Amino acid sequence: MRYLLILVSLGLFQCVDLSAFLSTLQLKRLFKDNILTDRPVIGVLAQELTSELKALFPQHKSYLLSSYVKFMEQAGAQVVPIMIDRSDDYYEKLFSSINGFVLPGGEVNISNSGYQRAAKRIFHLATNRGEYFPIWGTCLGFEQLTLLSDSMRDSLVDCASEDRARPLHFNYQAFSTSHMGQAMPGDVLKILATQASTVNFHSKCLTPDNFERFKLGKFWQVLATNRDDNNLGFISLMESIHFPIWGSQFHPEKNAYEWSHRRKNIPHDRASIESVAFFANFFVHECRKNGHHFSDRASEDKHLIYNYNPVFTGTRTIDSQFTQTYIFY
Repeated sequence: MRYLLILVSLGLFQCVDLSAFLSTLQLKRLFKDNILTDRPVIGVLAQELTSELKALFPQHKSYLLSSYVKFMEQAGAQVVPIMIDRSDDYYEKLFSSINGFVLPGGEVNISNSGYQRAAKRIFHLATNRGEYFPIWGTCLGFEQLTLLSDSMRDSLVDCASEDRARPLHFNYQAFSTSHMGQAMPGDVLKILATQASTVNFHSKCLTPDNFERFKLGKFWQVLATNRDDNNLGFISLMESIHFPIWGSQFHPEKNAYEWSHRRKNIPHDRASIESVAFFANFFVHECRKNGHHFSDRASEDKHLIYNYNPVFTGTRTIDSQFTQTYIFY
């Protein structure tokens, strides 16, 4: 009855068909807990340097924000950076060694880039092997997953939602039956639904109209939406119907780990930080259900992010939009 009480308290119960909603409360979890590892290793995808970072590090090729690494580590995972522009054999071996995959936000071309090609390769492996292999996409990663799930058709439109914190507008009927919805505690749901706890940094978005037009409902269900500065509705949170794949247009990793003076509206209050931490805890728990592993500890150690040192890019002299960044050759 947890969700029923929350809906009543939020005054949102009238949006849900009563008989349909009550029947969903009797459903078993969509995926049974089948824990195969207590030390998950998650791959986080690097990407081409931004023009800002290229000017600072002209001899380097790609980067990975430390905030994504910390976000996974806080939930009990180790991280392996997934490099761009490598061979199919490289991605095949890493896919067979890691327990989940994260596509971070960024600024690269999601139709033709090293980021896109690596994401496409691992997405194909994850959706064609008949295995439980979780994937999470944030912002640009959300947008990349949208294209990958629809044969690279571009369903995105221009959006004005830069440095904006907003509450989530949950689709409660879909959310209550989703795997994520059944896992989310009531207090977290209430904070996310009533407080501006999720922060957005995007100029493209997926609208509900395009979701219907491109028939994306064959792959995804919409869990939450939002509106941009021009009152354009966009999708904020999705869950795959058939696979353990999730996408958030907002950035849950920024609340606790990004402190740039150029990012003024990231919520750093306790409630916001604790509520968005749910997404890391949820995803890492799903990755524990995958049994992939490296051939031995030496191979695992060789690939872990601990072999690299992040650069403090958020200093007042550098004044990057990112606090800490891994820079790769």
